[in-house]
Amino acid sequence: MPLFHYKAYDKHTSREVADSITAGSQVEAITALKKKGLLPIEVKEVRSQVAKFVAAGSNQRLAFAFAGNRVKPAQVTVFTRQLSTLQDAGLPLVQSMQILTDMQRPGGFRLALGKVTTEIQSGNMLSEAMAQHPRIWDRLYTNLVRAGETSGALDAILRRLAEFREKAL
Repeated sequence: MPLFHYKAYDKHTSREVADSITAGSQVEAITALKKKGLLPIEVKEVRSQVAKFVAAGSNQRLAFAFAGNRVKPAQVTVFTRQLSTLQDAGLPLVQSMQILTDMQRPGGFRLALGKVTTEIQSGNMLSEAMAQHPRIWDRLYTNLVRAGETSGALDAILRRLAEFREKAL
């Protein structure tokens, strides 16, 4: 999902704020800002070097490598714990994934999370979307997530998976 930088007037604090938001389009970003009680002044899509590289028709594998496709196990472990917490709190999966994607620093892991989120929005299962990135989520991880999805206990499986990964680190 594209990232948008914005300047907006906060009605509650009567101040101008500047930040970024992830949305499907500029119109969706503006709508989301208005829902937050902000009056958008300027909303611009951020075109990173990687996005420009891919948009120019370059090989996507090279773009992913350029973005730093090395994902540290600790990143995946923290992500697993955070996703577990959000699911335990009852948030919808897509919303949880969007929140966690927005929290990531630019790079390979953020790109992968964005792709997984898009796949989930398209109706695919989380485990299927994660399985498309075997360098980040191995077969054990995706199979456990699949078991959690089919049994309706995704939050419990993610919690156990996070505990396992934390002990392994």
